[in-house]
Amino acid sequence: MPYAVKAFALQATPKTLWCFLQVTADDGYTGWGEFTIGYPRVELSATFSQFLGQLTASDFDLDGRRRGPQLMDQRILSALYTALDQAVFDIHAQKQNRKLVDLLAPGCRNDSVSLYANINRSVIQRSPEAFAARALEAKAAGFDAIKMAPFDDLTPELCGSDVGRRLLDTGARRIQAVRDAIGPEMSLMVDCHWRFDEETADQALGFLTASSVSWYECPLPETADTIGPLLKLRSKANDRGMRLAGCEKFTGWTQFQPFVENQVYDVIMPDAKYAGGMREIMDVGRRAMKHGVAVSLHNPSGPISHAVSLHIAAALDNGMPLEFQFNETPLFDQIADGVIPARTGRSGLPDGVGTGIGLLEARLSPLAE
Repeated sequence: MPYAVKAFALQATPKTLWCFLQVTADDGYTGWGEFTIGYPRVELSATFSQFLGQLTASDFDLDGRRRGPQLMDQRILSALYTALDQAVFDIHAQKQNRKLVDLLAPGCRNDSVSLYANINRSVIQRSPEAFAARALEAKAAGFDAIKMAPFDDLTPELCGSDVGRRLLDTGARRIQAVRDAIGPEMSLMVDCHWRFDEETADQALGFLTASSVSWYECPLPETADTIGPLLKLRSKANDRGMRLAGCEKFTGWTQFQPFVENQVYDVIMPDAKYAGGMREIMDVGRRAMKHGVAVSLHNPSGPISHAVSLHIAAALDNGMPLEFQFNETPLFDQIADGVIPARTGRSGLPDGVGTGIGLLEARLSPLAE
């Protein structure tokens, strides 16, 4: 094959392992993709070896087969094919002297994207005061919307128990501390990471409303059985001025379809690393918008995912903000080969053709190490 494929990893923080795919064509062009997914390094390495063994020439063709959506039950393998697709699109855009956004949406003139700050991973000491302090830093940096995930250790099984009630109360106090710190004007978004049962999801509406939360994300596990409860919850949330959001882990239209066609959420959150490929995420986004469902990409990862997501968000051009992981680690900029646009309440697209951002290989380690 006229392409070389390598996988790299970087322990960005004690909890975060960034994973990247580098594709180099025999004519010297190099593209990058990201498959950060939260699995142990040994399992990622073994799956990468399997992935290399089944690559064919058509996997590098823009019009070739796309295997990411077909592997939705094999999450690492699907993420690798999705990262490969990012890198292949990057290379083809470079060869055509075009930005990635123009390859995704020819003629698109949108050159900037609004952002919101996800402060969660940058809050190490998890007191309400620590959340509030980080939120103030994001406000000072120019963001006008902040997201937090305050319900550490809560699970649907714990909801209703004494332990669960204490964890829920702790989360509510963190939310109110942030609201008190940032004032009434900023948008406050809360990610629940599927930690609630139905009763708790309803109960949470009370303190979320009291803290003027505008965005209620992933309150319940996302299955066929929870579509009905989520629809009821969306109606109640909307009555209180909140959008309901979710679907960040889905791959391919088949998984998104029942949630989009039933308008379960106000906003879906496809992730450039998991959605199945560049065409797939654009297809999901466009289908959602036709059904009156907004699209705001899930984007809590490294610099390649961020750069790719900027282009996708610009191409979709539906006015929704893109997630940005605020101040998780300075490595975000230090490993980039190229300048990542300033991240405030709005970001331009990277300069140059293709994705516009590569990585400094010397700062990374091979995945198999």
